[in-house]
Amino acid sequence: MKYFFSFFIIFFLSASSLFSQASVVDKPKTTNFPEIEFSINNRSPDLLSLSSFKFSEFIDGKIIVSDSINIYRIKDSTDYSKSNKCVLILLETLLHEQRKEQNHTFKSSVLEVLDKVVNKGDEFKIVTFSLKNGKNNILHDVNNTFTDSISLLKNALKSHRTTNNDFTNKYVSNIYGAIIEAVVQLDDLDSNLPKSILLLSEEFHNREIINVRESALDLAKEKGIVINAIKYNRRFYETHADPSLAIKTYGLSKVLSRSSGDLDYVNKEKKLESNNYIESILNNVVERSLGLDYNIVIKLKDTVKDGKDRVVELNINGSNEVLKIDYKAPGNWLVAQFQTDLYRSIFVLLVLILISAFLINYLRKKRKISQANQATKILQQKEKEAEQEAHILAQKEELLIIKNQQKKIKKQEEEEIKKSNERALIKQMLSSGSFPILKFSDSKTSTQFEINNPIVKIGRDKSTNTICISNNNISRNHFSIVYKNIIQL
Repeated sequence: MKYFFSFFIIFFLSASSLFSQASVVDKPKTTNFPEIEFSINNRSPDLLSLSSFKFSEFIDGKIIVSDSINIYRIKDSTDYSKSNKCVLILLETLLHEQRKEQNHTFKSSVLEVLDKVVNKGDEFKIVTFSLKNGKNNILHDVNNTFTDSISLLKNALKSHRTTNNDFTNKYVSNIYGAIIEAVVQLDDLDSNLPKSILLLSEEFHNREIINVRESALDLAKEKGIVINAIKYNRRFYETHADPSLAIKTYGLSKVLSRSSGDLDYVNKEKKLESNNYIESILNNVVERSLGLDYNIVIKLKDTVKDGKDRVVELNINGSNEVLKIDYKAPGNWLVAQFQTDLYRSIFVLLVLILISAFLINYLRKKRKISQANQATKILQQKEKEAEQEAHILAQKEELLIIKNQQKKIKKQEEEEIKKSNERALIKQMLSSGSFPILKFSDSKTSTQFEINNPIVKIGRDKSTNTICISNNNISRNHFSIVYKNIIQL
């Protein structure tokens, strides 16, 4: 009792939300806004009608029900009977004399049907349960691990024996405690296969622990685990069936034909019936675990295209669970203003256009003034540079004039020195007597030249010689006569 009360408190303090009944499969499309289109998966494998769906919008803080809806089921042609599954079989095993027929019949039925329901790659495990024995678990392993070995499952079940004690010889069991432990065990199993429980019992539970019923159901829903149940149906116990275990977790609930339950051997009729139910349930468990997909098109009442994130809420069959479908409206804030208040938006737009035109014109004029100022600055800079270049050129010309003048003065000075030297040499020459005479004669003429300079150049070239003799036998610069005692110039 203490165990279940503690679990009950811990579960409701730790679980923030239950496994959703429905989930969005793909992102809503807003191509045809104000219509939005999306797909959802509903965990219930039973086909729902349009009236089962209720969509609500939030407009200006108010909840508005959407009434323009188109829904159809997305059909799946896959055969799931051979798909892999993960199944935990809960076999109620009580040693009370009123339960012997049930024990024999269910055990024999499971042994026969395993060949038909276990596929390669499946994960199966069988456990027994009764009442909780002190600190021990309610569930007792028949086989230790999940397996797809049919022979291992059969051999383990054949050899399994339930210990006779004060907790197993009762005529009631702790069904909900067993389900809680089974859900935890399946949730701890590292497997991606659809997980389900097959409960084989009388569904006659210990009334002292009825307070954990909702806890067991909520935990199974939170973990997404389907519970399938087959009630043995002994005489006088028809009213103890609990179909909610299956209904609320989207499983199947079957009740065998009524019998006394007093036999100490297998009830063949009920065994055949049980075989058919187990085979039917487990061959459809994957498809039921996957639920159904629906394509939904909603025409929204909120048609404003403001580009904002919005939400539509979905409620199925009036449950407490609400699925929120997030979508982003097309458009933007500007488009939305024209939708909500056309005339005011047009007026504001015109004002904005006028202001924009004024600003553009102002900026254009300012730019022209700036360009003109810049052009003036550039022109002034060029003029300044030209003035500087002219000044530099004038300075260069002035320096060149000065330099030329200096060269001229220097040349004059050199000429004066040269002439002075020449006069001095001429005096020296005269001091020795009169100037020498150079006489040139050829077949036609005879000419005399006075050598009256310290250096006399003779040749045919007038520009380079002191004495020019126009005769082809004379070279352009033929020879020079130099006064020997002259000072080198």
